[in-house]
Amino acid sequence: MFIHDLIRYISSYPFARFFDEETQNPELIQKAVSGMKQLSEADLLMLLGLINRLLETNNKSEGT
Repeated sequence: MFIHDLIRYISSYPFARFFDEETQNPELIQKAVSGMKQLSEADLLMLLGLINRLLETNNKSEGT
């Protein structure tokens, strides 16, 4: 249930995220969060693993 609580917390501040100048594509992020609310815990864990892998790949390609 931790994942569902985390998503609920993140999605509870849509206007703050929309005006966050550091966030790229806030509308897409909101759509993704809306879809994530419908996923099972197992699917959310798989998605988090994918996000982490993509971030690692992105960081390596940027040389950080």
